[in-house]
Amino acid sequence: MGIYRVLKLYLVNKMKTMFILACLTFRIVISSGYADQNENVNAAILDAISQLNSKVDNFQETMSQLNSKVYRIQEEMNNMKLLFISNGLIANDVNQKISLLPTQILDMAVKLGTSIIDSVGNDLKEQEKILSNIDTNISSLESTYRNINTKINNMNVDIKAHTDTSKCSEQEISNVSGGVTALQHNSTEVNSNLFEIFPYSCSSRYIVSMLCDDDWTIIQRRQDVQPRVNFTRPWIDYVQGFGELTGEFWLGLDNLYMLTSATRNELYIELEDWENNTRWARYSHFAVGPAEDNYRLTATGYTGNAGDALKKRHNGSSFSTYDNDNDAVSSGNCARMYKGGWWYKDCHQANLNGLGDHGIETAYAVGINWLQWLGHRYSLRKVVMKIRPQAN
Repeated sequence: MGIYRVLKLYLVNKMKTMFILACLTFRIVISSGYADQNENVNAAILDAISQLNSKVDNFQETMSQLNSKVYRIQEEMNNMKLLFISNGLIANDVNQKISLLPTQILDMAVKLGTSIIDSVGNDLKEQEKILSNIDTNISSLESTYRNINTKINNMNVDIKAHTDTSKCSEQEISNVSGGVTALQHNSTEVNSNLFEIFPYSCSSRYIVSMLCDDDWTIIQRRQDVQPRVNFTRPWIDYVQGFGELTGEFWLGLDNLYMLTSATRNELYIELEDWENNTRWARYSHFAVGPAEDNYRLTATGYTGNAGDALKKRHNGSSFSTYDNDNDAVSSGNCARMYKGGWWYKDCHQANLNGLGDHGIETAYAVGINWLQWLGHRYSLRKVVMKIRPQAN
C-alpha cells in the first residue's frame, strides 16, 4: 500500500505541473501581442489539450491496471496472512499435541505394562497349578512304582522258591521225565485226566498242571469252543503257556523243554476237519531244545495217514513269534505273516497254532493248516498234540 500511494502522488503532481505550464504558455502568447496568430494559437492549445487528455486517459488506464494488480496483491497477501495464521494455529495445535505425547505414551505404557503383568501373573498361577498337579501325579506314580516294585520283588522271591533247583542233585534233576507215568511219585491227581506235577523233588513248590489221556500228556489243543483262544501271541506267552486245560491251550515251551530234555519222547497229533473226518501223525522222537537255542524242534520217525508235514520245514527249526523272529526267511517274519507261534523254517507246511478259521479260507495259509492233508487254504476244526516217554 505504501508504494501505491507514492506512485499516485507522483503522477498527480506531474499532471498539475503540466497544466500550470500550459496555462503559462497561453498567457505568454497573449501578452506578446500575437493576436493575429490567435487561430494558430488556439489550434496549438487544442492540440496540447488533446495530448494532455490522451496522457490523462493513458494515466487512468495505467492507474486502473495498477489498481487491479494492487487488488490481486492484496488478495494474495490476505490469503498468505490467513495461511500464516492457519499454520500458526496448526503449529500451535501440533505443539500442544506433541507436548501431550509423553504423557499419553506414558499412560499407554503403564496400561500395557499392567496388562502384561496381569497376564503373566495369571499364566504363572496356571503353571503353578499344573506343576502342582504334576507333582501330585509324580508322587502317585512313585507310590505306584514302589508298590509294583515290592510286588515284583515278592514275585521274584516266590518264583525263586518255586523254581530253585540249585540244591538239586544231578540225579534228582535227571528224574525229570516226559510223561505223567514216570512222574506219578511227584504228581497229584486233580481229576481222572488232570494232574498237577512236581518235576523237581527238591523244589516241590514248582507246580505244572497237565491234561492227560491215558499215559499221554496233552501239550496243545485246538477245538471249536467258545470263546476261542487267541493264538497270535507274543513270545513270553508261548514260553510260559496260555489258555485253559479244559478248552484250547498251549502248555508252554519251558514246560515242553522240561518234559522232553531228560527222557526220549514220542509225539502224537490228531487232526479233524469240519465234516468230522480225522487223520493222525506220529513221530517216534520228539524234543524241544532249551531257551538259549530258541526251543529248537526235533520231530523224526513219522508214521500215520495225515502225511509228514513236519519233516521239510519244521524239524530242526527254532520257535518264532511275531515279536521274536527266528525263522530262516531274511525278508519277513513267518509268524507275523501266518498269524501263529510255531517252529517255522522258510514258513510252513503245518501251522497248528494259526487262526481258528472255519473250513475253506479266503486268506492263504493263516489258519490251522496241515498241507499234506487238506492244503494251505483249509483251517481244521480240531487238533490235539500229546507226548509220552518212548517205550523201551
